[in-house]
Amino acid sequence: MCTGEPLFLSNDEDNIDTKNMKLLFEWPEWLKLEKLAKITNTLARNLVSQLLSKLPLKRPATDKILDHPFLSGKKAARLVGEQAEFDVFLSYRVSSDAMHVELLYNALTSLGLKVW
Repeated sequence: MCTGEPLFLSNDEDNIDTKNMKLLFEWPEWLKLEKLAKITNTLARNLVSQLLSKLPLKRPATDKILDHPFLSGKKAARLVGEQAEFDVFLSYRVSSDAMHVELLYNALTSLGLKVW
């Protein structure tokens, strides 16, 4: 699990004790966060976080796993689960729209939104 230790310990017959079996079955968020906190590499932690999702449909498909920056080495602007730096991006084509964009910018920032 990128930490040098297993997620859960089991014996040589893959049996796990009752307490850990219950934890694994329930998979509470606090336990997931505790396990993830041990992973120091942020890219690895992000990938493992996705893989450890309690809901199977929220886990990434194999092609997404292989394309993850931790495995592919590709740069990522923002990883899955990370908060965006800005709330709103304003785009306009011509300088004649600048006045309208400025009014919109002022209205949005007055509401506490971070606008780029």
